[in-house]
Amino acid sequence: MFVPIGFLAGCLWHGKDFKKVIGLGLVVSLVIELGQLVFEKGVAEIDDVIHNTLGTGIGYIITLSVVWIWHKLIPKKATH
Repeated sequence: MFVPIGFLAGCLWHGKDFKKVIGLGLVVSLVIELGQLVFEKGVAEIDDVIHNTLGTGIGYIITLSVVWIWHKLIPKKATH
């Protein structure tokens, strides 16, 4: 579920700030897990926070890969 968050955040911040993207994934995951703990809905586990944060990082890496491939496949316009 968090791979798209990492992908979209990487697009939003133009793939320049890994710490922001990971921080976003961590904060969103913590809010969800704390909500589960407070409202006693589901099971709040620290490994969910770790896995969600890793998923965010994977999404960010996918963004970097797509941007890199895009720049390799699409030739730059020649300036005159």
